[in-house]
Amino acid sequence: MTKKYILLFVFFVLPFLFFGRAFAQTDNFKTTADISYSVAADGLTTVSHKITIENLTTKFYVDSFSLKVAGTQPLNPRASENATPIILLTKMQGDSWSLDLELEKIVGLGKTRSFEILFETASFAEKTGSVWEILIPGEEGNNVYDVTSVTLYTSSEFGSPAYISPLPTRRFQKDEKFAFEFRSKDIPLNGLSAAFGDFQIFDFYLAYHLENPLSRESKFQIAVPPDTAFQKVIYQAFDPKPTNLEADQDGNWLADFSLAAQQKLDVNVSGVVEIYSQPIFQNNLDEDDFKPFLAPSAVWQTDDPKIVEIARKLKTPKAIYDYVSKNLTYDYSRVRPNVDRLGASRVLQEPNRSICTEYTDLFIAIARAAGIPAREVNGYAYSQNPNIEPLSLVADVLHAWPEYWDKDLLVWRPVDPTWASTSGGTDYFTKLDLRHFAFVMHGTDYQKPYPPGSYKLGENPQKDVYVTLSDQSISRSVSVEINILSLRNLPWRDSQMEISIENTGNTAIYDRDLQILFDGKIVDFKKVPALLPFSKTTKLVDVPFSFFGNRTPETLTVAFGEDEKTILTYKSSLIIFSLLSSAVAIFIACGFVVWLIKAK
Repeated sequence: MTKKYILLFVFFVLPFLFFGRAFAQTDNFKTTADISYSVAADGLTTVSHKITIENLTTKFYVDSFSLKVAGTQPLNPRASENATPIILLTKMQGDSWSLDLELEKIVGLGKTRSFEILFETASFAEKTGSVWEILIPGEEGNNVYDVTSVTLYTSSEFGSPAYISPLPTRRFQKDEKFAFEFRSKDIPLNGLSAAFGDFQIFDFYLAYHLENPLSRESKFQIAVPPDTAFQKVIYQAFDPKPTNLEADQDGNWLADFSLAAQQKLDVNVSGVVEIYSQPIFQNNLDEDDFKPFLAPSAVWQTDDPKIVEIARKLKTPKAIYDYVSKNLTYDYSRVRPNVDRLGASRVLQEPNRSICTEYTDLFIAIARAAGIPAREVNGYAYSQNPNIEPLSLVADVLHAWPEYWDKDLLVWRPVDPTWASTSGGTDYFTKLDLRHFAFVMHGTDYQKPYPPGSYKLGENPQKDVYVTLSDQSISRSVSVEINILSLRNLPWRDSQMEISIENTGNTAIYDRDLQILFDGKIVDFKKVPALLPFSKTTKLVDVPFSFFGNRTPETLTVAFGEDEKTILTYKSSLIIFSLLSSAVAIFIACGFVVWLIKAK
């Protein structure tokens, strides 16, 4: 019997690093700062603090200023006042750096002085795959400035942002750079994050090990990565090819295989996935479609009185996300294979024993109890977290995160309360980063289908899930094969044709019209919302019989989008058949008349 190992773990983002405090005694001075981060095409960031200090008294003046920098080594630090360089001393103090400068004394109420401190760093921008990711640390204690403006400049080569959090108050272009301006109060302590690029690309290779222990042929299904509102899958190899690929109610893609008695089969699947920050299509769901996504389960106890009470108070997806991320604590000791799944009710009693499944289960249970459709996603989440990397080298460690139904955008929207918790509050609600690759969705069932990495044989299972960043995708092959098969062609009856459209390309085809034409005129129509790779859609068509072919078309055309196929019908044969039938009938009639005459 096939053994299935379901391994669900979380990957973390590293905590943001913070700038220190720039010192000026705020009771006696008014200090304003214009802070900018200018990211060059190679990712090197120039940090500028343009500072103005105004005396609020005649008794005090500023003769020195210090800027503390933590988490990154400032490169080429320098300072100037009125375009004149001034001496800047750089000192390392533990894990931070101190940029100190001496200032000439300016005395007098209302007197001001302005100066600028600059340095470079390679720590804020990194190209990950095909996407530039920018993480600007928060300004610890930035309220030392009475007014602070923050501007991010990026190279025009980066293109438009996939996401920026928080949202800028103004966007403009300056000197071939894109500029994004923020209010200081809008930037959280864990900083500003942005990504530039149309989408992130991952290469993937998945292995499935199937075994039929029975003495007869059996059918097997495996789950392969599907398209979602936020990802597009392009298959490069599927060996062997499935007999069919179909989507279930959750949108999972299930590949069908037939195994002979006692047969073992290894299935190898590879391709690329494009991860988008914004929805690339909408889901068409009716009200009845949501019922399974509001129901309780063994791990989503929506009827638990405590969960019902929490749901009554929270009501919205954002409030539920905040509650879960702030009230559960990640338990690193439980990051291991085959760990028990606590479920929503139990984790409320043991909040310090949470891993990604518990964060996900609690979000789903509260959301469903609040009348918000929700489901679980199992997949791959890219991370450089060293706490996870050793385990991922020997086991197929997957991540779990929830999705809720966004009734405004008409999509299943993913959020990640686990990463929000472990990153110290990074926003994974209004935007999910481009590092979450969905393998399967669990909404109608909390366990099935099993994700890739679960189809293993033997006591020492090998690693079967490989996902790596890539900087280029593969071309999409959109091709179909149209077949027309005659099922019935009998005299004096309509003939019947089976039309089959098979997707022979490497990606799914959406929203195409299937048209049936007789002699160029549309006689039947079918909307095909999706045609998955290796799958087909069929339709039966009756071609009318008529004597001498007066109602029978000469040609039958099948059009599927821009692809079409035309065949000749049996009209010419029908005319010949009608003539022969008429001749035979006339001959018989004449013979009968002759017989009658002779009989008289």
